[in-house]
Amino acid sequence: IFKEANPNVSTSSWALRWVASHPNVKVILSGMSSEEHVEDNLKTFSLEKIELNEEEMAVVAKVKATIEARTKNGCTGCAYCMPCPFGVNIPRNFYIWNEASMYGDLEKGKERYVRLAEGQASQCKLCGKCENVCPQSLPIREHLKLVAKDLGE
Repeated sequence: IFKEANPNVSTSSWALRWVASHPNVKVILSGMSSEEHVEDNLKTFSLEKIELNEEEMAVVAKVKATIEARTKNGCTGCAYCMPCPFGVNIPRNFYIWNEASMYGDLEKGKERYVRLAEGQASQCKLCGKCENVCPQSLPIREHLKLVAKDLGE
């Protein structure tokens, strides 16, 4: 979606400009691990107007809506739900499930799920300990059932 809107701008540039568009932001830190990243950031911050305009903000909103539509649940991977008394790797199960949905690659998701072996969603015994501590108030037990259905059994 970003490339359709402007093929000459990197995803990182969109992100940095989105951050810069918030009036309460005074400093923007960017992680860079290659010379290409440095050059892209210099290009971004050399713009006359770094903040996104209304049309560009609409593009960001479209990307956000697309991501939300493809995401199975809102697990952030914080791991407050861990350790599971039954050995389920809850954040990893949700990560695999979300990735398979995001990229439309159920077969790859199933392969990754099988490699979890001892931490699979199917090991959940529905105790609910995880849900009591989840900051996102996710229906973890119900979602683990769906993970097992979609990727496992």
